[in-house]
Amino acid sequence: MRIRVFLTVFIILLTTAVSSAWANGMPVLNRADDFTGSVLPAAETPVRIESEILTIDFRQIGSDFSWLEADVSAAYTLHNPTTDTLTVTVLFIGDYAGDVHVRLNDVPVFLPLQKISLAKEYAAQEKEAAFVWYDPFSKEPYSSSSLQPGKAQQAVQAVPFDISLPPGSHQLHVGFPNKLGYDRSRYPNPVFHLTYLLQPASNWAAFKDLKIIVNLPQGNYRLASSLPLEKTGGQTWSAAFSELPDEDLHLSVMSAAGLWFGRFSTRGYMLLFLAAILSLPVLYRRTTAHLLPGKAGSLVGIALYILAGWFAWHTLFATQVLMYPFTALQLLILLLITIWLIRCIWRETRELRSTKAV
Repeated sequence: MRIRVFLTVFIILLTTAVSSAWANGMPVLNRADDFTGSVLPAAETPVRIESEILTIDFRQIGSDFSWLEADVSAAYTLHNPTTDTLTVTVLFIGDYAGDVHVRLNDVPVFLPLQKISLAKEYAAQEKEAAFVWYDPFSKEPYSSSSLQPGKAQQAVQAVPFDISLPPGSHQLHVGFPNKLGYDRSRYPNPVFHLTYLLQPASNWAAFKDLKIIVNLPQGNYRLASSLPLEKTGGQTWSAAFSELPDEDLHLSVMSAAGLWFGRFSTRGYMLLFLAAILSLPVLYRRTTAHLLPGKAGSLVGIALYILAGWFAWHTLFATQVLMYPFTALQLLILLLITIWLIRCIWRETRELRSTKAV
């Protein structure tokens, strides 16, 4: 009976791993609604960017450490080298003008509730725009049957607004909440993704001195970036470039809480590890327990069952290893495992008592 229960649980784990952890078409991937990126002029202009400070703040949503949102702030120093006051139509790359805050020299700038396609004036740059996802552990771009990192998912939208620039330097600040994409098909914890298009800034007369600052929430988070960022604080990564980088900025962030096996903490591996750890006390009892003297064999067996129960609780209760709609099965599997473990520990305890009596 005990072996049948164990085999039943083992088969459920393996079949669930095959049917859910590697299944296609499950609603576990959500791409960002639109591209965001550097501002650019709507037409050729002598205005140049003397510097840009790009700050990206990832923040935790509520008490759930694994779900994040992001706020983006871009501070530009624009320079008008002419002797005339220039009116420049600027394009903000994004699709939600109502949430964007623009200030020129600390004065709010009006944004019309309209958008245009970047393809009209900058077809080449729109064609090159793409969401690229990175594995937070390996730091390498990845793809799956449901995720194609080299393919743009929609047209690049832009919000136009006008600014007046007298001769000299001016401070332009653009701030907005950046909607994140997320992928739950790879790890139990979601991988959050942000793409910020830098290449549109090349359409100014000149561009130099870019500084990127990325702040993560407090906690155990992993960050992967398409550009080389160095840790400069407790939860801060940054980089400085004298000129515009050759590629856009792609960031992937994930909470590493509970993912003890690093890059091997994928859903499939977690379930296989669970099956292996559940097998340990069974294999021990069949092959090794009789070699230990007295009560030592039963004590080691109890310890292995407790270890298996602790890992099962972490995997099936504290972590979401099964993809929707199979998530609810975790509690059923955990219940079956718990019943089996209690029976096994009770058996070991009885044998331990009988050993003491002898």
